[in-house]
Amino acid sequence: MTDADPVAGAWPDPAEDAAERAAALSDVGRHADAEALLRRALATDPEDAGLQAALAHVLLALGRSTEALEHAERTIALAPEVGYGHALRSIALGTDLRRRREAVDAAREAVRLDPEDPSCHQILAVACLRSRWWPEALDAADRAIALDPEDADAHGVRGAALMGSGRPAEAEDAYREALRLAPEDGDALHDLGLAVGVQGRGRRDEARRLLVDAARADPTDEHVRRSVLSALRRATYGRWVWLLVAYALFRAAGFLLGDDPVARGPGTVLWLLVALAVAAFLVVRGRRRRARMPAVERRLLDDGRWTSRVPRPRTRPTRRRR
Repeated sequence: MTDADPVAGAWPDPAEDAAERAAALSDVGRHADAEALLRRALATDPEDAGLQAALAHVLLALGRSTEALEHAERTIALAPEVGYGHALRSIALGTDLRRRREAVDAAREAVRLDPEDPSCHQILAVACLRSRWWPEALDAADRAIALDPEDADAHGVRGAALMGSGRPAEAEDAYREALRLAPEDGDALHDLGLAVGVQGRGRRDEARRLLVDAARADPTDEHVRRSVLSALRRATYGRWVWLLVAYALFRAAGFLLGDDPVARGPGTVLWLLVALAVAAFLVVRGRRRRARMPAVERRLLDDGRWTSRVPRPRTRPTRRRR
C-alpha cells in the first residue's frame, strides 16, 4: 500500500488557479477585476513569482507602467533565472524615454534566459524598435517568427522593423501575413495602409481605404484616427493649399501693415492675388473630391474637423507601444 494520498493533486494550486482566472478576465477586457483577484491572492501568498508576474502584466494592460515595473522587479527577485520577469520589466521600462536602453538590456536578458520563448524575442524586437535599432529589431522578430510562425503580432513587429529600415515593400508582405493570421487586427490594417501609402502616388487610394478600415475596426484608437484624417485631408485638398493660404495671409498682412514701400509694391499685390487664386482653386477642387468620396470617409472628415487636435487616452496597449 502506498503512502500517497489518492486525492493529492486533484485540487488545483491556488496561486496557479488565480493566475489562470486573472488571465481569462484580462482576455475579455476585465483588467480591473483581474487586478483585484490577483491582489487578493497575493495577500495570501506574496512570495509567489507567478502571481507577481501576472499582476505586472495586468497593470501594463491598464497603462500603469510604474506599478507594473515594481511587480516585474519583485518577480525577478523571486525567480531571477526565469526570463518572463525580465521581459515584463523591459515592457514597463520601454514606456520611459529615458530608460529605453535599460529596456533593451532587460529584453536581452530575457532572451538569454529563455532562448526558446518566442515572446521574449518579440519583446526584444519591440524594445529595439523604440530605440530605432532596426537591424537588431528585425533579427529578434525573425527569431520570434521562427519559433512561432502563427503569431500575428510577431509578423507585425517584423513589418515595423522593415519600415524603419526603409523596406516598405517587404513590410507590406509582413503586415499582410499578420492580417492573414488575424484578419480583425486594426493595428496591422493601419500599418499596412502606411506601408502601401509610401510606395507611390498610384497606391494612395488603396492606402486610404486600408486606413479607413483600420479606423472602423477600432474607432477609439487616436493614433489610427490621426493617420486616417491626415490621409483624407491630403486626398481632398492636397499638400499645398494651406501653405498657400498662409502665404496669402502673410502677404496681405505685410501689404496692410508694412511701412516698407516695397511691401506695398505691385509685386506684392501680384503674388497675393496669385496665391489667393490658386488656393481658391484647390479649395473648390477639394470640395468636389470630397463630394465623390464614400460616405464613411466624408463622415470621418466631418467628425475630425474640430476634435482631431484633442488627444484622447488610448484604451488598450498595442504591439508597437508596449
